[in-house]
Amino acid sequence: MYLSSAGSRQRFPFHRPSDEHRPNEILCLCVPQSPSICPLFDQRFPDELGFPTDIWSYMSEEGIGRRQESFSCETPDSFRRDFERAVKPLLLEFAIPYLDKFQSVADIIPAIRHPSFLGFALYHVGRTAEAREALRKEKERLRHLDTTNEEVATMLEHVDKLLTE
Repeated sequence: MYLSSAGSRQRFPFHRPSDEHRPNEILCLCVPQSPSICPLFDQRFPDELGFPTDIWSYMSEEGIGRRQESFSCETPDSFRRDFERAVKPLLLEFAIPYLDKFQSVADIIPAIRHPSFLGFALYHVGRTAEAREALRKEKERLRHLDTTNEEVATMLEHVDKLLTE
C-alpha cells in the first residue's frame, strides 16, 4: 500500500507500511524519495528504497519522526480495526501534510539525514560545490564496501559520472 501525493518523476513522497518489525505488526513510514537522489530507484522501487530521512520516517501519534508505533495486523479484522481506529487518522493528520511539503527535490534536502542521498540531491538542484564535497565523501564510503556488488558498483559509477561533469 502506497500513498502518493502528486507523484512526478522528480519526487515521490509515499507512505509505506513495513512488516519487517514483528510478524503480526506493521510500522508506518513516510518517506520523501526521488529517482533524482537515488540511482537505484528503478531497481528498488517500491519495497527496497532507501530512506533519505533515515530513522526520522516513522508515523506515530506524535507525528512523523523517530518514534516507532506499531499497529496490529495479526488477522484481517485486527488490521482493518487498527487501520480505521489509528492509522487512518494519523495518515490524515500527519502523513499527508508531511509528505505534501515535499514539492521538489529542493524541498527534500533539509530533511535528508542519510548522507548517501545528499550529494545526489544537491547536484540535482544545481548546488554543485556542496554536491561535489558530499559525493567525494560518498565515493570514499562506497570504496570500502564490496565493489563487486552490483548495487555498490552502480552507485560508484553514478558518483564518478557526476564528479567528472
